[in-house]
Amino acid sequence: PRRRGGGGAAAGEQKKPASQLRKIFAVDDDRFNIKVMQRALMRAGFEVTIGEDGKDVIKKCVMNGDRFDMILADENMRELNGTTALVELRKYERAHNIAPLPVLITSGNTSTTDMAYYFGCGVEGVVAKPINYQALPSCLRKWYNYREEHGANVFDFLADHPSIMAQMRKGLPHMSDEMELVDNDVFTNSVRFGEIELFGSLKDSEERSKEVMEANSVASSPADN
Repeated sequence: PRRRGGGGAAAGEQKKPASQLRKIFAVDDDRFNIKVMQRALMRAGFEVTIGEDGKDVIKKCVMNGDRFDMILADENMRELNGTTALVELRKYERAHNIAPLPVLITSGNTSTTDMAYYFGCGVEGVVAKPINYQALPSCLRKWYNYREEHGANVFDFLADHPSIMAQMRKGLPHMSDEMELVDNDVFTNSVRFGEIELFGSLKDSEERSKEVMEANSVASSPADN
């Protein structure tokens, strides 16, 4: 069947070979959870970098410009939530003409409203908690290989979940109801770069994320002589 998202190969085109998923940045403020995840992924052959808060995503991927094959971030963290950090990452990628990193959010909240919020912030997939760590490596490989071959999975998911897409459209007031997901560059780019504003402000205020970015910028600057 024909894909209903953006970024897939046209009929007759040779499909792009899947790249190997190798470097994963895993972020969770629960030290037990992150250690269990790290061990499970490393046993499966991945190179795993760990972080403990959304501010680590900003520090590594925005301030330092580090790139990974995938980011796996918890949503609810003590200082900066995963989606708030992701919005800053997407702004950085857009401003520097960088392809969006594959980002999955881990969360126990997966209602229609929650999912619309995640995708509106630039998330490409959700790993529901509690996590089956034994099955996680295989699931991540399958998800990543599909993305590499066909494009971001989120567009297939939204095409099959009109209620979530309807919620997301509320964050794009300039779009008409007649616009469809297929070949819709405005919607596609807005989803890809986390530019759909939903349900007021982000859970963490924009001022808070600016404070974290400024603090990291100061910390990484050479001391004055």
